[in-house]
Amino acid sequence: MNEEQLENAFSHMMGRVVAMEFALKVLISTHPDPEKLAAVWRARVPDLVDAGSESPETVHDPEFREGLTRQLQLLGSHLSQK
Repeated sequence: MNEEQLENAFSHMMGRVVAMEFALKVLISTHPDPEKLAAVWRARVPDLVDAGSESPETVHDPEFREGLTRQLQLLGSHLSQK
């Protein structure tokens, strides 16, 4: 995967992450057990990275996976701010 393809894939995934952030904030504010929600989110980040791939090349690109994982963990940091 060349640099331009990687940047495009990452930009696309960041759009999805932003959309998920809004949904997650609503879920956090209404969830009856925030601690359990936080634990489930942290456990699911690797699955979300795998499921979020647009192509096999993206899934196996370490820079893409690292960036997406970091962004999903940052997004999940909202869980402890309730």
